[in-house]
Amino acid sequence: MLAGINTLQAESLNSSNEEHYLFRILDTIRGAQDNTRFVLFTHEGNHDRYEGWMRVRVKPYGRGGLGWSNGDPGFAAAVRQAKVDVLLSLLEAAPVNSPVPTVLYTLGLSAWQDELNKSGSAVKAAKRACAQARAILLPSEFMRRKCLELFESPLDKSIVAHPGVDAGLDTRQPSLLNAPYFMSFLDSATTAHLSEACADLKKRNNDFPYPLIIAGPPSDTEPLSWGENIIRVETYTPQVLASLYQHSAAFLYPAKYDGSGMRVIEALRAGATVVTPTGNAANELAGDIPFFYNPASAASMGQAIRWAIEQTPAQRKQRIQQGRTLAGKYSWEKTAWKLLAALKR
Repeated sequence: MLAGINTLQAESLNSSNEEHYLFRILDTIRGAQDNTRFVLFTHEGNHDRYEGWMRVRVKPYGRGGLGWSNGDPGFAAAVRQAKVDVLLSLLEAAPVNSPVPTVLYTLGLSAWQDELNKSGSAVKAAKRACAQARAILLPSEFMRRKCLELFESPLDKSIVAHPGVDAGLDTRQPSLLNAPYFMSFLDSATTAHLSEACADLKKRNNDFPYPLIIAGPPSDTEPLSWGENIIRVETYTPQVLASLYQHSAAFLYPAKYDGSGMRVIEALRAGATVVTPTGNAANELAGDIPFFYNPASAASMGQAIRWAIEQTPAQRKQRIQQGRTLAGKYSWEKTAWKLLAALKR
C-alpha cells in the first residue's frame, strides 16, 4: 500500500506537536518493515526538511491555513499521478473531495477557537471532511468526544491512538543549570496561552523567583522577546531535552485545549513534576499525577506551582516513580499499529 502524507500546510498551522506525533509513528512503521510505503506531498519551503522520504513537491494553492480545502487542481493531479491508495492529512487542513480516500488526524482544539466561536466556513469544511473520511485518528477519548460534538465525526470512523513516549527520556542526564528553574514548552497546544502564563509568573516573582526555560521550535506567533528571566531553547538533542525535564523544579504546560497529553506524559517519563490545566486530555492520560489547576484562574495556577515545589523529597520521589510507571505504558509501536489499521480499512 502507498499512503500519501499532506504536509503542505504545516507551517501555517504551527503544527509542531502534530508533526512530532505523525513522524514518530511513521518512523516506527518504517522500522518495523511493514509493506506500507509513504510519499510526502511537500512545498518549496519544507521539501528539504523531509530528506530521506519519498517526496513530491507541489505548489500550494493560495495561502493554506485552517480549513484549507485543497481545492487546487495541481494538488489533486499530484495525488493522482503518485498513485497513492490513501491520503493522510490534518483535520485542520483536510482535503474536501479528495481524489483518493482520506484518513484524518488532529491533536487538539487550539487552532479552532476563533472559528468555533463564530461557526465559520472552516468548521463546515471540517464537518464535510469528517463525513467523507475513511477514518479519523485521534490521540484521546477526550478528542473523540470533542470531534463528535464539534464536527459530528462518526464514532465508527474514530480511532483513538494515544501518543507514545520516547524511552530514552528516563536515562539520567547531567544538569545544564546550577540554579533551580521552571520549564515549559512552546508548541501548537501552548502558543495561545504561554505568554499569559509567563506574565502571571512575573507578577509572582517574589514567590517564584526561578528562571523559566521555554523549549520548542521557533514559532511565527511567539513574541520577539520573552523578557527577563526567561531562557528560550529552540534546538536541542534528545539528551538535552531529557536533562531540562529531569532537573526542572516543575514543568509548566499551560495548554488549555490540549487534546493529546503528549508533552505531559513525555515530561512524566523523564521524571518531571508537571503543572497543567484540568479539563483536557492530560486528565485522561496522566491520571492524578500532575498538579492540575483551573485554566480560568491565575491564582489557581500559582497555587498548583506552590504545591509542586513544596513537596517533601519523599513525596517528590514517589510522584516521579508513579509518573514514570504510568508513562511507560505508552509506546509509539501501539500508536503505529492504530494508524496502520486506519490506513488499511
